[in-house]
Amino acid sequence: MTGEKSGACVGVIEIFFSNFVNECNNVIIISLMTHSLNHLFLNTIKEHWEDLALTDFNGVSFQYRDVARKTAKLHILFKHIGLQPGDRIALCGKNSAQWAVAFIATVTYGAVIVPILHEFKADNIHHLVNHSEAKLFFADAGTWENLDPAMMPGIEGALLVGDFSLLLSRSERLTEARAHLNELFGREYPERFTPDDLEFHKDKPDELVLINYTSGSTGFSKGVHASLPRSVVERPFLS
Repeated sequence: MTGEKSGACVGVIEIFFSNFVNECNNVIIISLMTHSLNHLFLNTIKEHWEDLALTDFNGVSFQYRDVARKTAKLHILFKHIGLQPGDRIALCGKNSAQWAVAFIATVTYGAVIVPILHEFKADNIHHLVNHSEAKLFFADAGTWENLDPAMMPGIEGALLVGDFSLLLSRSERLTEARAHLNELFGREYPERFTPDDLEFHKDKPDELVLINYTSGSTGFSKGVHASLPRSVVERPFLS
């Protein structure tokens, strides 16, 4: 279940396999034993296809098959705009089922997720999006209304967390892909979408998975670079 607090990358992973995650002292250490992160996501979704996966308090609920379908659609969108494994995608908004889907879709595509606390001020969010070199940005309505797209020149566009509609597009390919996403999904999966259709990026142990910015005790945000299943390196930056 997701609540009203800001999105937490660890929380998303805990929803699917809580026994693999530990968090301590603003440094996230994730032990995946003999399986990669995407392997665990893939197997969990396939094995629990009809079960409840995500629920917003007094809001929407998604079964694992819903998560899979939404993830597959976002993968199609990412592919059509030319995103490559290793590219960064920023995510800023309150905790929600849709936030979790955006996180999962990014990681399972092989891109690097950059979760940003929605409590940060606009100038800090602008800076973190730019500092992370994000190419795409997911934001909720409350966050986006306080931002200035001109201050984030590196992103190709922005999607609303709530329904993945376009908030900003700087390319025709993004505009076209989003406008025809259901049609593209139908072409990709002309028959009924089943667990056998689900495919995720085959991640390697040393691949970068996320950059998690924390407030830090010094007042400067720190970028935590995480590759799985290895531990993380914490790298501060100047604001």
